[in-house]
Amino acid sequence: MLTWTRTSEGVVALRGEIDEKSVFDPLVHELKDGGALDLSGVDRINSVGVRSWLTFVQALDGNGKRVSLLACSVPVVHQLNMISRFAGDAKVASIHAPFLCPECESSSTRLVDTTNADVDAQLSAGVACPKCGAAMEFDDVPASYFAFLRQRR
Repeated sequence: MLTWTRTSEGVVALRGEIDEKSVFDPLVHELKDGGALDLSGVDRINSVGVRSWLTFVQALDGNGKRVSLLACSVPVVHQLNMISRFAGDAKVASIHAPFLCPECESSSTRLVDTTNADVDAQLSAGVACPKCGAAMEFDDVPASYFAFLRQRR
């Protein structure tokens, strides 16, 4: 089930699954032009949810509401890469990049600022494993994981 709350900074934070039960109509009216959506809590998106999301971003675009997408979760990034209009006219400001520890196989994510052209430097800055302290490695192919950035330029 998808829920959302407004943070003290005015950002709307989405949590849960985007699926056949997700209803975005109230959010279209609640969001203002220049608003922001925190997508760090979106943990799954199914095919019907993709359709609902696309209708939502089209409604935002149609109402002249340009928003920013913040802290996009890994499932959101996968959709950004598979569906060219998944973000609509929204600006993708930051995403979570997956990391894996080669020592203990623990996984984690690191927030990456996608408005910064030097994504590679952010990936190579190093992430310490929260479990064992070893240096974690990016757990995807950079060219594939960040392909959506090339599509939007």
